[in-house]
Amino acid sequence: MDFKRRNLPSTLTRLRNVHAESLLIQDEIANEVQSKLISLKLDGVTRLNRAFLGVNMQYIVDDCIKLRTLGLVELTESHTGIYLKETILNILKKFKIEQNQLYTITSDNGANMLKAINLVEEEISSTVAATTELNDESIEETADVSSDSSSYDSSDSAEAAPVTNLLDDEQIAVLLNEDIECVDKEYEETEHVLNRIESANLGDCSIFNGKLTILYFYKYKLLNKVRLLVRKLRNQTYIYLIKEEKLKLPILDCLTRWHSTFDMLERLQHLKAFIQNMAANDPKLRKVQLNHLEWQQVDILFTTLLPAKMCTKKLQYEQLTLTDFYGAWIACRIETESLNNAFSDKLVQCLRSREQNIMNNQVLLAAIFLDPRFNITLTEYQCNIAITHLINIWFHIKELEMSQVDSNNANIENENSIDESLTDNYDTDRLEDFLKQKESDNQCSSISSSTSSQPNSQNSISTKMVTLLKTFQLDEKRLNHKTNILEYWKTMKKKYPEIYQLSQIVFSVPATQVSVERLFSGLKFILSPYRCNITPKHLEDQLLVRTNRLFEKNYKKKNSQE
Repeated sequence: MDFKRRNLPSTLTRLRNVHAESLLIQDEIANEVQSKLISLKLDGVTRLNRAFLGVNMQYIVDDCIKLRTLGLVELTESHTGIYLKETILNILKKFKIEQNQLYTITSDNGANMLKAINLVEEEISSTVAATTELNDESIEETADVSSDSSSYDSSDSAEAAPVTNLLDDEQIAVLLNEDIECVDKEYEETEHVLNRIESANLGDCSIFNGKLTILYFYKYKLLNKVRLLVRKLRNQTYIYLIKEEKLKLPILDCLTRWHSTFDMLERLQHLKAFIQNMAANDPKLRKVQLNHLEWQQVDILFTTLLPAKMCTKKLQYEQLTLTDFYGAWIACRIETESLNNAFSDKLVQCLRSREQNIMNNQVLLAAIFLDPRFNITLTEYQCNIAITHLINIWFHIKELEMSQVDSNNANIENENSIDESLTDNYDTDRLEDFLKQKESDNQCSSISSSTSSQPNSQNSISTKMVTLLKTFQLDEKRLNHKTNILEYWKTMKKKYPEIYQLSQIVFSVPATQVSVERLFSGLKFILSPYRCNITPKHLEDQLLVRTNRLFEKNYKKKNSQE
C-alpha cells in the first residue's frame, strides 16, 4: 500500500511563522496603547527548574476590559529587584510603551517584586515630571517570582508589617474545646511549614489576615484528625467503594493553596454518611472517625469559611473592576459577621483591620468615587482624596496627548527637512541660518510665556474638574450593587465626557492576578517534560501568540453576543 508524503512545514519554518506573528502582535499592541495610561500586573513562576516573569496589561476598549499578554520572560539571573526592574522596562520598550504611560502595577508582596516596583517608580519620577501612581498593593496573594527563597537578594528584603488580630493559642483551644498540648507528632513537618509562614509575616499580605489564623488550626487535634481520616479514605480500597457509591472523592488540603481547608471540610461533610456506615464494620476507620462534637466543629469551620470561598470565586471574573472587588469584600464581611460565632467574630476583626489599609489606596478611592453603587460609603475626606487623584490623572492624560502631538509634529518636520535637503545644493546658507535663529528665539519666548500662564490655566482646569466631579457626586443617584458599572458609564459618555474618560482608566486597574496565573497554566502545554529544551525566545513567541490570540477570540465572541 502506497502512502503519500504529507507536505508539512519544517520546524524552522513553523518557528519563523510564529516569530512573525509575535512581531505582528507587538505592533498591534503598540498601536492600541499609544499615548494611553495602562495598568500592569506581574507575577512569577518556576517550571522544570526554569523561572519566568509573566507580565499582563489591562485597559478598556469599547467599554470592556481588554487583557493583553506582554510576555513570559525567562529569568536567567538572581531575582533581585534591580534585575526585575530592568526586565520589566525591557518588556515595555519592546512594545513601545513609555514609562510615563504606567498608571498602576499590581503584584504580589514578594520583597524582590516590591523592590522592583519601587525602582520603576523612582525611574519614572527621575525621568518624567508627571504624577504617576504605582499600585504595589496585592489584592490577591500569589506565588513569588521564584519558589526558591535562596534566589532572593538579601539587599532587597523589606520588613513586613506585623500580623494583627490573630487568634492566640488559648483562644483556639477554647473555640475547639481541645487541649493545647495535644499535637500529633505525625505533623511535625506541618509545624515546620507553619513556623516558616509565621516568620515571614505573610498573614498581613493576604486578602484575609484570617488565612494565617486558619492555618493555626493545623496545630491542634481537630484538623489533624480530619487529615488522618482523609488519608485513610484515600487508600485504594475506600476509593473503589466511594466510586461504587458514585460519591465525590475526598480532598487532602495543602498549606500553600487557597481555601484547600474549606474544600477538604466540604468534601468530608459530603462523605459523612459513608464514613459512619464504613466505620461500623472497620475498626481501623473507627479509630480516626469524628465524634458528634467534632462533626459540629467541622460544620462551624465550614460555615464560617463559606463567605470567603464565595468571595474568592467572584474575584476570578475576567471583567472584574476595583469596585467589583470592593463590593465582594464588603459582602464577605457582612455575611461572615452575620454568622455570629467566636471564629467568625475574629475573622471579621481581621477583615476590618485589613480594610483600613486597603482604603488608604488612592486608586481604589477614585474608583469607588466614580461608582454610584458604592460611593456613599466614602467619607468627605476620602472623597476629597479621590477628587484630587482624578484631577492629577486628568492632567497626566493631557500631557500624554500633548507629547503625542509634539511627536507627530517632529516627524513632519523631519520629513520636510529631508525634502529640502534634496532640493538645496548649497553647503552653507547664512540667510537660512539667520531665519532659523529667529525661529528658535520666537519658540523660546512663546514657551516662556506659555509657562508663565500655565499655573492659571491649570487652576482653571482644576476648578472645572472639581465642579464636574462634585456635580456628578450630588446629581447621580445610587445604583443597585448588581449593576454593571462599565455598562453604566457607557450610557454616561455624552453626559460626562471628561469623567467618562477618567472612568476608562480607573476601572481598567486589575484587582487580582488571576490572568497571570492562567498564563502560567498555559505554560504547561508548551513547556512539558517531553519538550523542556525549547529556547527562551521561541517559548516567549509561542506564549505571546497563544495567549493574545486566544483572548482576542474570547473578546470578539463576547462582543458578538452583546
